[in-house]
Amino acid sequence: VNVAIIDYNTSKYDILELKNIKDGLNLQLPVYVYLLSKCDLFAGKKINIIGIYLQHILREKYNDEALFTASFKLQGYTIDEYDKMALIDPDYINSTYIKSLKVTSKGLYRYAKVLTQTDFNKLIPIVENRINVVCEGIKNADFKIAPIKVIGEKYSVCQYCEYKDICYVRSENIREIEPNSFEEVSN
Repeated sequence: VNVAIIDYNTSKYDILELKNIKDGLNLQLPVYVYLLSKCDLFAGKKINIIGIYLQHILREKYNDEALFTASFKLQGYTIDEYDKMALIDPDYINSTYIKSLKVTSKGLYRYAKVLTQTDFNKLIPIVENRINVVCEGIKNADFKIAPIKVIGEKYSVCQYCEYKDICYVRSENIREIEPNSFEEVSN
């Protein structure tokens, strides 16, 4: 059974990168892959993840109709098999429904986000490990404030947090990590 996961997103920021997932960042879509691997929704049939996406639903109004329509394209990772790409975006050559998934005369567009089936499967043990780490922390009553900051990124760890005004986080609580890619942690 081929499955594409689409999460409707109302936030202003993207959580599409698979980098730093070993440290517990950017896990929203990979958690769905993990959960699908652990349940039997399809009566024992093998599940093939062919895409994981965010669908932004609250977008700014654009004066240009084409820009407005483009803002609703799915953003995320697609299987690297053309026949399965067509199941999600029948006109993937022109990137009609999925952002940056077009095909040029040289092959896939350089900004296309594609993964192999093996890559999708590699997400499962990474997520399972993070779930186990969190469960152990809960069992040990380890609730210390320790947000993560990736060294070299401009993103503020508390930038989008609704509770930043009442949180007790201090600069010494922030745990800095070295940036890593999905390729680095999945091998």
